[in-house]
Amino acid sequence: MFKNMKLSKKISLGFTSILLISILLGLIAIVNMNISGSNAKKLDEEFVPAVSLSSEIESSVNDIMLNIRSYGLAETQIYYDNFIKTSEEFNKQISEIEKLAEQTKNIPDLKEYVASLKKSESEYKVMVAETKKYNDTLEALRGTMNTEAQAFMKEAASYLVSQETKLKEEADANKGSKAIKEILEKISGINNVIDFGNSVQVGNYRSQALRDPVAFAEAMKIFDNINVEIEAIRAKTVQEVNLQELDKIKDAGESYKAAMTSFLSTWNARAELEKTRAAKGNEMLEAL
Repeated sequence: MFKNMKLSKKISLGFTSILLISILLGLIAIVNMNISGSNAKKLDEEFVPAVSLSSEIESSVNDIMLNIRSYGLAETQIYYDNFIKTSEEFNKQISEIEKLAEQTKNIPDLKEYVASLKKSESEYKVMVAETKKYNDTLEALRGTMNTEAQAFMKEAASYLVSQETKLKEEADANKGSKAIKEILEKISGINNVIDFGNSVQVGNYRSQALRDPVAFAEAMKIFDNINVEIEAIRAKTVQEVNLQELDKIKDAGESYKAAMTSFLSTWNARAELEKTRAAKGNEMLEAL
């Protein structure tokens, strides 16, 4: 049929075919442009802001974790203040991504992601509050330990002075070698008590500086040596006033030990909290 057509008709049919193909290609191009424009709009209004905000939130979470970890270790207020500032930025970022989650139609998981992040952050803040409580308690206990240590050393020094005074009196009165020997043994014993007390304080400060609770616990064992020395002195003591002095020394030592026990307990509790808090922080990062 095509062979029998006139040349003019063949040419017309050819041009018509080309025109139809051109129109079809144009329609396809318009559709593709609309699709591309729609995708570009999604990228510009939804995906790009979501990625940008997620990146900012991740940075804030890392800063929060770093500041609180530093605060837990150094107990320096500046780190806690930095945490507060970063938390405020974090809350702003969460507010922005929440609005985006409400508006978006193409990121269905965003709402769930934001809810999970907010839950983890809320739990993390509870742990931060506990960390601050532990730090405040430790600071107060340091003051208590210093007070009790001074009281202990004061009582021991007072007893030493009383025995040195008595030694001079006994020597002036020529009471005999036995009496003098007993006083010298008491003086030797109380000097041992004072030396042990100094060792406790050195171990206390050194273990804190090294952040070593095991060494702190070892320093506390020295109180056993102190009690042994006090009981040895007591066995040689008959005067009520001297027995009362020894009771004061022992009581002061027990008070110092009690303060150290509370400090160690709080220190260990904070260390356990740090592990849990770090895990919760990592959970926030994984959500990102």
